[in-house]
Amino acid sequence: MNEDNFDILSIRLNADCFKYATFNDVEQETSETFIWKTDVSLSLTANLRKFFQENEELCNCQQALIKLESTRYVTVPIELFNETDAEVFFYHNHTKRENETVLYNKLKSPEVAVVYGLDTNAYHLLTAQFAQTSFIVDLCPILTQLAEKSRQGNNKKMYINLTPDFIDVVCYDYGKLLLANSYICRETSDRFYYIMYAWLQVGFDQENDEISFIGNITEKPKLLASIDKYIRHRTDIRTIEEKEIKNIKQ
Repeated sequence: MNEDNFDILSIRLNADCFKYATFNDVEQETSETFIWKTDVSLSLTANLRKFFQENEELCNCQQALIKLESTRYVTVPIELFNETDAEVFFYHNHTKRENETVLYNKLKSPEVAVVYGLDTNAYHLLTAQFAQTSFIVDLCPILTQLAEKSRQGNNKKMYINLTPDFIDVVCYDYGKLLLANSYICRETSDRFYYIMYAWLQVGFDQENDEISFIGNITEKPKLLASIDKYIRHRTDIRTIEEKEIKNIKQ
């Protein structure tokens, strides 16, 4: 660790790859984003060790923002959330795993805590590597951006974040979070099922309320054609620009 290095490392972790960039806090400059392919036969901790061995210069960063792509989380209204009960909230909704550290992020908009789990060995490796390490689950900046966007217009809104392996389903009533769930699914029929199930679960109106899609997958046109048969107001919004490095200090 180099105390004269003012770079902040931002790294997004998922099963297939790590995406990373650095931000220089003095010069206010952001590097190019790089992609490092993981070895899917190795654990997250083993991949992290290999990553830092191959990118030793990143170990000199003073700070790191670790962004986790995960469907393993739960949202809790901030007025009900108690830090000492984070594990209780989390394991009430997810099967308990050995060697797991439960973390949380508190959001001001919407007013919820997002509670999630991370492999304990990976957690200790990352916190030992940098002087200051922050963790955030991938969905958090999306929730905040969409909370503001949902206040536009006069109807309730559902947002679908599409990825090849899962979908995030987020519902708002004028900025108030009604639902945030992620579903592992790789087929159009499964995506359609989970979307319609969530739509009915929150009691949205097929004639008046709105659904929007984020992200691109090969099967997206087929999915939208099915959605259009049942929901009148459907829109696409541009990819959300997440200012993850500059927001590390907030």
